[in-house]
Amino acid sequence: MAGELTGSWFRRTAAPYGLPAQDLLRGILGGTHRVQVTGTPGTGLELFLNTPARTALIRSTGHHLHQLTRLLPALAARHERVTDDENLRAAWYMPGEAWVGACPPCTGRAGWPVLVYPGTAGHVCRRHRRWLLAHPGRPASIPLETLPEVLTAHRHHSVLARSRPDAADVVALAAAVVWSWQVQGWRSEPVWQDRVRRLAAVMGSVPTAVVPHALVSYPETIAVARLLGAPRWQQRLRETAAVEGAGAATALLLGEISRRAGRPWLADWLTACTRTRPRTAAQADPLNGWLRRLTAADGTGSDGLWTLHRAAVRPTEYGDRASFLTDRRSRSICEEAGAVFLTGGWEPVPAPAARACALPVTSPPSRQCRLVGLLGDSPVVPISDLKELCLMWLSLQAAHQRLADLTHHTTVPAYLDHVNRYTFAAASHVLIGDTAVPGYKYRQQWRFLDRDIQKAGKRLAGIAIDPGDLVNAGLEASEPHTWRSRVWQWISQATYESELPQMQGPDVLSKDFAGQQLPEAFTRRTIASTRPLPLMVWSGKEWLVPRAYAAVLDRAEEVEASLAAQDDVCSGCGTPAGREQWRSSSASGFVVLCPSCAAHASRPYTGHLRGRQYTKGFAKRSPAEVFLCRMCPEPRRALYWDHCHSHGLLRGPLCVKCNNSEGAHRFIDRPGGVEHLLQCTDCRAQRTLPLQHHSDIVRRLAVFEPHAACTHELSWRWFYAEDDGSVVARFRCYQHQPELAWSVTVPSDEVKLLVRRFIDEAIGSGL
Repeated sequence: MAGELTGSWFRRTAAPYGLPAQDLLRGILGGTHRVQVTGTPGTGLELFLNTPARTALIRSTGHHLHQLTRLLPALAARHERVTDDENLRAAWYMPGEAWVGACPPCTGRAGWPVLVYPGTAGHVCRRHRRWLLAHPGRPASIPLETLPEVLTAHRHHSVLARSRPDAADVVALAAAVVWSWQVQGWRSEPVWQDRVRRLAAVMGSVPTAVVPHALVSYPETIAVARLLGAPRWQQRLRETAAVEGAGAATALLLGEISRRAGRPWLADWLTACTRTRPRTAAQADPLNGWLRRLTAADGTGSDGLWTLHRAAVRPTEYGDRASFLTDRRSRSICEEAGAVFLTGGWEPVPAPAARACALPVTSPPSRQCRLVGLLGDSPVVPISDLKELCLMWLSLQAAHQRLADLTHHTTVPAYLDHVNRYTFAAASHVLIGDTAVPGYKYRQQWRFLDRDIQKAGKRLAGIAIDPGDLVNAGLEASEPHTWRSRVWQWISQATYESELPQMQGPDVLSKDFAGQQLPEAFTRRTIASTRPLPLMVWSGKEWLVPRAYAAVLDRAEEVEASLAAQDDVCSGCGTPAGREQWRSSSASGFVVLCPSCAAHASRPYTGHLRGRQYTKGFAKRSPAEVFLCRMCPEPRRALYWDHCHSHGLLRGPLCVKCNNSEGAHRFIDRPGGVEHLLQCTDCRAQRTLPLQHHSDIVRRLAVFEPHAACTHELSWRWFYAEDDGSVVARFRCYQHQPELAWSVTVPSDEVKLLVRRFIDEAIGSGL
């Protein structure tokens, strides 16, 4: 494979034959006693050869040197510890440049992890939309279907790499600039926080575990790199500094960075930080240093423009990552940034033994990462051992029980029995009191983090609510779509529907009538995971509610309004959805993508898999999320591979809404519905369709005689298919006196003829 590590190639070649890589190396280079090998594959990932050994390898493979160096770049490199004399020498050392594991789907048949040098922008596989990681023992990558802004940034990164020979230095400096922002205290701002949450959901991890990952700040890094590397902007900054001074150039640069980063407040924030920090820190700031060199009177060359101060600030989490990739020698911060930027810092290191935990939990997949803010400078631990930190996944039922246990002794108990998978279709969180608790989708099941449930439950339990301190709830004059209007609707409905004589309307209730006397079906209804009706009292004129509880619900409405605005914003470009429904389901939860970003994140399905047998293994190897839904009129990312359940053949990728409608009635009436069903080649050849669609075809093509006793137009009709293939049609006429109702059964043989006729007409029309 082009760009592969020489050591990786030797290990892959030896593995199918059961040979150690050392024996294969000696055999290819000329015998056991003629080759002097330093180290083993366990002590180094890369294999370095001197000139005689390189010549022997060329003679053994039969390829020219330029062909081998294109496939194995390390052959052209000379290691300082490998003597270039007449003896054949080879040495196993760590690579001198950043490396990653090749894309797993691209190398699925290799049988052994393929390690490659990614180059300037090769750390993302655009074909399979994966961020490649450095793991020598197994292929490792991060799917990017839920992170379209990362794919867009990588496209810009590739253009930058093709247009600038020094693109690696430009990106490394931009990475150092963004790192300097992270240590200034705004790591928890909304854009990165949302990206961390989506990345954590994809990785099956917790948000705090992926905060230091370079992928989180990748879009901002590329945005800064494109700005700093643009000759037009460099000239404009020089002219501004010459005419208006360095301060004006700094303001212009910060304003443009703020615009490109999508953070209007960033320019003012960075300006304030620059004025308040010590002078030594300002001198080491990478952005200020770059601007000073750019606007220098003597005109600094391009080489000096991208250098960095040795004391440039960066997060401590990135400090020790490059040592696994850079052969232990001293590196500048630019080189260190370049190495860490590609790998993301997920290098394999020994994990400490986990302490036992008595609590049964469901843990995410075993991956290694640094826990920022929880472990400080502690070593790397697997995610599977996070139970010792009480970062536990809770199912919806377990979360309901945990919350009930935390609040059962309080005035306002909380419940999550109303939460199900459909709850997250509208929002990515659940309100518990005035606290928003995010939900995470893991292994196709929605879950909560135990610490989030405990935090919300303890906060609600800590609010002092006096049942005797009552205030007017203001239900009658409440605005629509508020908790007051919802409660008023419940009480009105309950009093009118109740069979009790004293409850024939909210205006005739007895004084001091309590809301808990309402039917249980209404008292169990929740707002912000609490039940308001049992706490309410009728005074004879108005409904009363505890003052502190009303304040909790008011704050909950404010939190809900602010989060609803965030949930309706495209995660790719930040465009508000408005009345459009851009929220769609994915394997890791719900994502909001506008049609434009969805079209960039996924590609149209071309029908190239038509006629292929559907299996669960195929769905895992080739997720449908990389394609757009083939039924939706606007670009929307697919989630499922729809297939014919009669023949087991693929039809195409569909989103959740279209996939659910395919199994319902009247699917053939949808635009493109018949064409989609005929993507099954067996259905098309045999002129048949699945049984659930037969009733719709009979409804469309069959002709039924009117009832002999009635001349009116039919008021109602209903069709359904029986297991034997026949279709039963039921009719009803409300205009006839007395009312008429009758049924007609269409035999299975006649149904088959109607289905064949329907398909022939569809194919004849060009489908």
